[in-house]
Amino acid sequence: MNLPSDQVFLCHPKDYPERTTAIIATSDMEARRKAMLNKSIHEAVHLLGSELLTKNLTEAFGGQGYDLIVQRKGMYH
Repeated sequence: MNLPSDQVFLCHPKDYPERTTAIIATSDMEARRKAMLNKSIHEAVHLLGSELLTKNLTEAFGGQGYDLIVQRKGMYH
């Protein structure tokens, strides 16, 4: 059984690029949940009516031949 690996997601509300954040998560859904914990992003989505956009940078760079490996410090296998 393969455990989901951590990936890097870029999350930002549409039309508010200054509120962009990078999130470490195992899925798009988890990245969205974590991004909504950011007060600035939460405000843009819920109060200003923006749409939350996510981009999986691990997959995007993987398609270009790069491997992004996310590993907690001190946790070696």
